[in-house]
Amino acid sequence: MPEEISQNELLALRRAKLDDLRSKGNAFPNDFRRDALKQGSYMLLMILLRKINYKVKK
Repeated sequence: MPEEISQNELLALRRAKLDDLRSKGNAFPNDFRRDALKQGSYMLLMILLRKINYKVKK
């Protein structure tokens, strides 16, 4: 049967683990960049559809 750990010991272990994770930095930084805009994507789609002779309404 596993050894019981007091609430204080458990809290200390969790805080130590959290400090260790924080010292390593953010593993998944938010580096999202908006580089594709609706208009450019739409125009590319229209060009590709015309290349395959798909009827595109204007």
